[in-house]
Amino acid sequence: MGKALCKKEGHLIKWTNYVTGWKERYFCLRRSTLYYYSSKKDKNSKARGKISLTRAHIMVDSKDDCLITVIGDSKMYFLKALKPEERDEWVKVLNSVSKEGGFIPAIKESQLDFIEKQIYEIRACKKALFQHIKDLSSHLKETQQDQFSLSSALLIKDTANILTFNIEGCAKIITDVVRSERSTCEDLKSMEAVLNEPSYESSTSSQGFYDAHTDQSLEHSSQHDFSSLSGCSQSSNESSSSPEKNNSDGQKSVILSILSQLRMGMDLTKVTLPTFVLERRSLLEMYADFMCHPDIFSRTPDGSCAKERMMNVVYWYLTCFHEGRKSGVAKKPYNPLLGEVFFCRWPLGEKLGECRYVAEQVSHHPPVSAFYAESKKKRVYINSYIHTKSKFLGTSVGVQNIGQAKLSLLDFEEDYTITWPSAYARSILSVPWVELTGKTVIHCEQSSFQANIEFLSKPVFGGAPHCITCSVRDANNQEICSIEGKWNDKLYITDAFTKKTNLFADTQNLKVIKKRVKPIYKQGADESRRRWKNVSDALKRGDIAKATEEKSKLEKIQREEAEDREKKNVIWVNKHFQKSSHGGWLYMTPLSKEDT
Repeated sequence: MGKALCKKEGHLIKWTNYVTGWKERYFCLRRSTLYYYSSKKDKNSKARGKISLTRAHIMVDSKDDCLITVIGDSKMYFLKALKPEERDEWVKVLNSVSKEGGFIPAIKESQLDFIEKQIYEIRACKKALFQHIKDLSSHLKETQQDQFSLSSALLIKDTANILTFNIEGCAKIITDVVRSERSTCEDLKSMEAVLNEPSYESSTSSQGFYDAHTDQSLEHSSQHDFSSLSGCSQSSNESSSSPEKNNSDGQKSVILSILSQLRMGMDLTKVTLPTFVLERRSLLEMYADFMCHPDIFSRTPDGSCAKERMMNVVYWYLTCFHEGRKSGVAKKPYNPLLGEVFFCRWPLGEKLGECRYVAEQVSHHPPVSAFYAESKKKRVYINSYIHTKSKFLGTSVGVQNIGQAKLSLLDFEEDYTITWPSAYARSILSVPWVELTGKTVIHCEQSSFQANIEFLSKPVFGGAPHCITCSVRDANNQEICSIEGKWNDKLYITDAFTKKTNLFADTQNLKVIKKRVKPIYKQGADESRRRWKNVSDALKRGDIAKATEEKSKLEKIQREEAEDREKKNVIWVNKHFQKSSHGGWLYMTPLSKEDT
């Protein structure tokens, strides 16, 4: 075929596979087929490949003004023009050709074929990886390399085995989803044949998603005053009491929804997660789980010396994580809206009095939450702020908790600076679970006692999850004791001098004191449970569409309010926390101010 038969020709960049990536090719459009060659000089020779445009679907990307997606031949092709203007020209010509062939929108089945093709390529890459490792090992043996090099090659091989095992597991999950969706497509096509009316819509399962109970509610609410929480009822929005429902169809829907948006290392603040993966409570309320043992917190001042008080603080800290992570499945709380607040309290009887808690979303970009808790009778309080940064890491999601807390014992004029561990949602392509990792510190400024804590990641080969180690040192930096075990089970303490080991804490048998929260009808409009009520109610009913609609309404209101403040040059002012000179956030009326 001569050049005169080409309707259009030129260079485009074509996605090949995950090994070779993008490659420049020379394309010639002849009749209803798009041929491509290695270079322009090869265009009169045999083509490297071809794309049929008959009944094809041509798509463009709003974020990439050079990308062209062609769905045809039950496959999906990705092409890139060198300039946006060239892309527009190609799209115009390709669309005209596809319409000549009787263009209709491609149904979902073509996309399923594409997914199967990608899985095939993943498995091919796995075989190539193993071959490379085998060749490397043979080369090292032939050249008589040292034992260290051979051991390193074996380590690479073992690591690759684990990696490919996880990839194969992910591929299997996606394959099961594809088969299920393909069956749905077949049912849709049969239905269309009966009705003689094309339809390209499909529905997904919207069965109930339960992760917490909801509180009673009425339509109207009065403004809330943190200083008067006497009208609170016992909280019934405790995620720990919620039944777990392992809905495999829901998990598959989560996988497809999330994977369509994510890229390695992507900041998850830019990703819209599906509504049905949400836990039915705000992040501000979740932070109240740190106070699940308010009696232990209130007793932190009960020590006759600095060492005893440090151990009291360490005991409270190491036992404050298990309640929030009782669920076997990781779920995401609501992202608090700017100005959102949450209040609760724990009545502890005449001896300990009452613990009170207030949290506020003090910043939206970046997302920063601040919380404050106090025991007025025991004269102890904690002030903390946390800036969360989330990233997608392939088969897990990492959440870095940037910030710190200050726990103050007023009667001893002691301040303990505390940092928080990072959290990871592991195995997000199957059944997600939460792991805490990282090094944290508890440091007393006045006594110079310090606890160095490490939340350990589960090893790749064997080992147990949720393990920690802790070393407590005195003012001379001499270790006085070490603690190890599981933060959600038993912890053991070893005296550095006697070397005796004893049980330090058993979180499984510690009594969790439920928080008390005012009924929704008594809450202010900016309080978490009232603000998210419609979303929570819809999730409890299993009405995902309604939950998504209500969530979108809240987010839209927040955007409009931000735009309005920007136009009027109005600076947002928080209600309960103010920014410190060091960049942190401080509660405006802590116990220490009441003394003065």
